[in-house]
Amino acid sequence: MSTQVNFIDLHHQKHFSFSHTQCDSINLKNKKLPIVARLTFDDIITHNFKLEKPLSAQELLVTCELKMYDEIGLDATKAHKISYALKSATSGDLKLVESFAIDKNSLKEKYQESLSTLKHLDFLAIPFLVFETLYTHQVLEKKNDLFIMIDEKEAFSTFYKEGEYVTSKKTNSLSEMVKELENSNINTTTETLKKTLLEKGLNKEAYHLSEYDLYDYLQKKFESFFSKTDSIAMHNRNVYGLSSVDRIFFSLDNQMIPGLAEMAKSFFTDASVGTLDFWAQDGIASIDAISASYALDKLEAKEQLHNFTIYEKKEAFYKSEIGKFALASCAAMLLLSAYPLYQQYQINTIEAENSTLKEQLNILSATTAKLKKKQTAIKKEITLAQKEQKKINSDFHKLQRIADSLLTLKSRDSKYTPMFLTINDLLKKYKLSVENVKQVGKGTVDFEIYSLQKRRDTIAKFMASLLSHGYTSVTSNEISQSKNLYKSIITVKR
Repeated sequence: MSTQVNFIDLHHQKHFSFSHTQCDSINLKNKKLPIVARLTFDDIITHNFKLEKPLSAQELLVTCELKMYDEIGLDATKAHKISYALKSATSGDLKLVESFAIDKNSLKEKYQESLSTLKHLDFLAIPFLVFETLYTHQVLEKKNDLFIMIDEKEAFSTFYKEGEYVTSKKTNSLSEMVKELENSNINTTTETLKKTLLEKGLNKEAYHLSEYDLYDYLQKKFESFFSKTDSIAMHNRNVYGLSSVDRIFFSLDNQMIPGLAEMAKSFFTDASVGTLDFWAQDGIASIDAISASYALDKLEAKEQLHNFTIYEKKEAFYKSEIGKFALASCAAMLLLSAYPLYQQYQINTIEAENSTLKEQLNILSATTAKLKKKQTAIKKEITLAQKEQKKINSDFHKLQRIADSLLTLKSRDSKYTPMFLTINDLLKKYKLSVENVKQVGKGTVDFEIYSLQKRRDTIAKFMASLLSHGYTSVTSNEISQSKNLYKSIITVKR
């Protein structure tokens, strides 16, 4: 296996060759050298979930696909490449899974120009996993580390625990900061902002009075970033047992921002702060050199779990399965009849069809899971609607009974009408509701009313108001409490 790779920079078009010791000029003429590249943080869709029981690698991959389609709404009509990383939690044997997905068609469209002269990529790396190579080659001792990378169009932070990936988080790139500044009527460019950060950083005395608005923005932006990062570290401590952050490595164009180390240490007091500039050279970003080393590691170890290339190299015809079959067929023609060859051809054809059908089954399984979730949600909505309808019907019948009682009383004695109008106004005033109305004697009516708990005294106020309107008698039975309501029967005599 080659000890060197050609790295294709898909983002800045700065290509180079890399061995485990240094970066060199690109050497695409050597066809035997593997070609590698890396994705950006924004190319990747991630999802975290708990693994409830041990699964085989194939079962876990299918589970990741189903959960991403079902739980985060990954579009099942699009072609995705999906993988995962297993992480140990602090509670016993519990495993946490972080699954990764890329949209194949979007990726091909995004990097079409960068890859127009290439026919394949041997390895396409996930950026927040590549720092593993620093521990593999003992560039760093295994400790608890935080890597922070900011670029024109990409920015993220990544935690590692004793040399193993824990978690990562997107942050604002320079271009996103420029947009935020424009919204505050501060006009600049990504290049100017980068120059300002590298020359003046977070040191207020370096800014002219007219630049104080820019300084205030940068000060608040990085304070907010470290505050959120500190919260993530606390979460990682509880979930992954990341007891503390020992070291912080930062890179903006392979450099440190003046004043940033002091701010970082105000949040992470025990951490040392250094520049993320491993294997960096003029024109070559450290993250790209690290990615090249990581890809070389994985190719040497023949590990493909985190290889997200969708531009696989086509093998020489004689090495391919079809080529092997063709050569075997030619030799077999001397010994076998045409019929067995035809049978062999059919077997290979059926196996190929079976592989295609399995892939289609995985997609259908994911789509089915998504539809089942929608069906469950719809059933829940129907159940809630039925309950609401039942309540509306009950309220309607109750109002109908009250209306019938009132009409009956009115037909017997028109003098009840002023009483009802007065009582109705007072019920509105004290926000009380009537459950039932019943005549219990000449000129005497029972009103069953209820009030919310927080308005218990309104029943007493209601009775006092009736007395002030000149009614002969206003009495009530015991005020009872039921759930969130106070109920009582008020007897009113004209």
